[in-house]
Amino acid sequence: MNKKMFTKTTAMLLAAAVVASGIPANETEAAKKPKLSKTKISVRVGGSKKVTIKNAKKIKCKMKAKAKKVVKITKKSAKGLTVKGLKAGKAKITVTMINGKKRVKKTLVVTVKSVKAPEASKAPEASKAPGASKAPEASKAPETSKAPETSKAPEASKAPEASKAPAASKTPAASQKPEESQKPEESQKPEESQKPTEAPKAFVIEGDALGESADFTYKANGAALYQSVGVFEIDKTSLTENSIITLSYEAKEGNTDVTDSQTFNVGLKTGEKWNSPVVCDVYGQSGGKIEISLDSEKMEKINAGEKLYMHVGTATAGFKGTFTYKSVKAGTESLVNELPPAYTYVENGLNQYAATAKVSLPADIDFSKYETCRIDFTASDLSFEFHGILGHKVNGAEVTDPQYGTVSKGVFQVTLNNVLKEEGTDPFVVINAGKPGYKGKVKILRVSFLPEGVTVPDITIEPIAPAETPKPSEPETPGAETPGAETSDVETKDVTKPEETKLVLEGSALGEGASFAYAPNGFAQFSSMGIFEIDKEKLLPGCKIVLNYTAVEGDKDVAATQGFNVGLKTGVKWDSTAIVDAYGKTGGSIEITIDEAAFAKIGEDDTVYMHVGTATAGFKGTFTYTSVKVGEKSVVTTLPSPVSYVEKGMSQWAPTAKVLLPEDVDFSKYSTCRIEFTASDPTFEFHGIVGHKVDGKEVADPQYRVNEEGVFIVNLAKVKEAAGTDPYVVINAGQAGYKGSVTITKIIFEK
Repeated sequence: MNKKMFTKTTAMLLAAAVVASGIPANETEAAKKPKLSKTKISVRVGGSKKVTIKNAKKIKCKMKAKAKKVVKITKKSAKGLTVKGLKAGKAKITVTMINGKKRVKKTLVVTVKSVKAPEASKAPEASKAPGASKAPEASKAPETSKAPETSKAPEASKAPEASKAPAASKTPAASQKPEESQKPEESQKPEESQKPTEAPKAFVIEGDALGESADFTYKANGAALYQSVGVFEIDKTSLTENSIITLSYEAKEGNTDVTDSQTFNVGLKTGEKWNSPVVCDVYGQSGGKIEISLDSEKMEKINAGEKLYMHVGTATAGFKGTFTYKSVKAGTESLVNELPPAYTYVENGLNQYAATAKVSLPADIDFSKYETCRIDFTASDLSFEFHGILGHKVNGAEVTDPQYGTVSKGVFQVTLNNVLKEEGTDPFVVINAGKPGYKGKVKILRVSFLPEGVTVPDITIEPIAPAETPKPSEPETPGAETPGAETSDVETKDVTKPEETKLVLEGSALGEGASFAYAPNGFAQFSSMGIFEIDKEKLLPGCKIVLNYTAVEGDKDVAATQGFNVGLKTGVKWDSTAIVDAYGKTGGSIEITIDEAAFAKIGEDDTVYMHVGTATAGFKGTFTYTSVKVGEKSVVTTLPSPVSYVEKGMSQWAPTAKVLLPEDVDFSKYSTCRIEFTASDPTFEFHGIVGHKVDGKEVADPQYRVNEEGVFIVNLAKVKEAAGTDPYVVINAGQAGYKGSVTITKIIFEK
C-alpha cells in the first residue's frame, strides 16, 4: 500500500468511526473552535517558519502594504501557513480561521531578524568543539609522527601511487583508521554532539533583541497605570487546607459593567506590604468572582503569629471606574468584619502603580528547559520596590511567576513554577512598580533563562540619570541651546541668531514634547464641542459674534479656567477655508470680530459654520450653549445641544506633539514656519499650529492641511502682530479617532 492510498484509507476509517459513534463528521469539526498554534514567531531574513492551524475549514490572511515588505506568505491552507522573512523588521498578519459558523480572528506577529543574528547562536562553532575531540583527528597524530611518510612528499603528491602498495606497506590497518574515520557515518556523529543546544546552557536576550518596550518612561494617565483597589486583613482562623476563598465584586466604568472584560489580581500575603511573604496569587480573573484555592503547601506559609492580608489590584492597566466589594468568604463564612470600601479611580491618584517595562519573548521559547529566569534592570530610583514577573497566556488567561523584591540591586531571580504547568502563548517578562507613586523610568537590560546550576556573569547596573538630554550649554546643533521652558534659566539670547534669515530647531533642541504616543484618556485629548451652521445673512464687516456658554465639571463651573477655541469656516470640515479663529477664550463668553478681510472670504454660495472645541486638553465636563448672537440677533435657528465628555468618545482629538520654543524667538523676524513631522498614519488629518500667549491669551496661526506628506508650512500673520510669551509649535490630530503617535522632527523659521 502506497502512502497516498494509506492516507486515503485511514481517512475513510476515521470517518467511519465518527459515523459509527452517531456523530456526523461535519458536526464534530464544527463543534471545535479554530486555533492558531502561535501568535508570535521570529524568523531570519531568507528563512521560513510554519504556523499550524487546528479545526479550521478555511483561512483568510490580511497584511498591510508595509508588512508585505517584511514577510511573505509562501504557503497557505486550512492546516497552517508558512511565512518567509524578506527584511529585518516586524509584520502583523491578520489570520481569520473559519469552521462552519465559528470564526476566529488572530493576529500573528512576525519578527524578522537580520542574517547576522544567528551569529549569536553560532551552532557551527559549537560543532567545532566535538570536532576537536574527533577520534579521527586524534588518529591522524600517528601520521604526523611518521617522519618517513611525511617526508614522502613526492609519493603523497602521487595520489594513485600513495593509495597502492605503499598502503599495504604502511603498518597494518592502523594506518587505515583515518580512512575509516572519513566514513560519513562516523564524521557525522559530531552533529549528535551538538545536541547540548537542546539541553541548554543559558538562553540570554539583551540589547536590541529586547525591543523598545524594554524601556519605559512614566506618563501621567498613561496606559501603564495599574491600580490597587484594596489591601485588607482577613480572618485566617476560618481557613483550612482545601478552603476556597471567594471574592465577589462589581466593576463599572460610568454606567457600563466591565466585570467580564476588566481583569483583576488577588493574592494573600502574611504582611500588608506588596513585597511581604507571599502565600499565593491569582492573576487576571474576571466575571465578578475570583477564587483562591488553598492547599497544604499554601497553609504552611501562614504562620501562627502573623496577620493575613488580601490584596486586590487591576491586572491590566486602564481601569477608570469603580470597584465594589460584595463579599469575601470561605464557603459561607465571611472573612472580613466589614467589607472594604469601594474603590473609585482618581486621575493621578497615589493608588496607581507605574511604570512598566515589558519584553515580549520569542514565541517558541520552552520554559520547561529552564529552572529560573534572571532579569537585570535599571531604574531612575533602584531603591524603589518593583515586581519582576515572567508569564505567558494559557487559554487566553495570563499565568505568571512573580518575584517580589530584588535579590540584589537591579536583579530579579524568578523561579519558574506556574509557567511550567501548561504550554502557553505570548510569553513575556515585565517590571512593575511594587507600590504606588513611582514616576520615573525603568529599563530591562538583560533577560537570562537558566537551567539548574547555571549562572550568568553580573553586569554593571547604574541608576538611570535624571536628565538624558544634552545640557543646553552644550548644543550639538545650531540653535539647540534651549530645548524648552524647563531650561529657561540657561542663557539663550544667541539661539535666535545663528542666521538672520533662518532659525532651525531639531534633535535635542525640540525636547521631550516633540514626540507623543496616544494614551486612552490622556491629557492630549482635545474635544469637539460642536460644529454647526450659522446665518451668514446677519453678518456684516466689523460685526462681532458673541457665543455665551457654561462649562461645568460635576458641580464646578470651570468657564473661567477652561479655555475654548471658536472659529468660522466656509465648510463643515476642519480643513476647509478658515474665515477667522479665536483661541483659548474663557469666561463664559467668546467674541469673534469679522473685519473686512475676514468678511471677504465668505463666498456668495458658501455655507458658514462655527466650530467649538477645547483649547486645552483634559476637559471632562459638560459644555452648554446659552446664546450665539450678533448684537441682539441670534445667528442660529436653534441652539446646539450640550456636549458632555464621553470616555473614549469620538469627539476627542488626539494625539498632540508640542514643542516649547525658546522664549526669545522673535516671530516678527520671520514670515513662515516649516514644521516637519512623522506619524503612525501620515494620511490622517492633522493641524500644524504656531502660537504664543499675548496678555495671557493664546494667539496662533494654524495650518489645516499638509503642504506635502509630513510637512506643514504655516504663514505667520497673527503671531507677528504683538510680542508674546510661551511660544510653541504643536501638531494636533485634525479629526477624532486617531490613536497612533506623532513626532515633530524639525522646525524651520524663515523670512
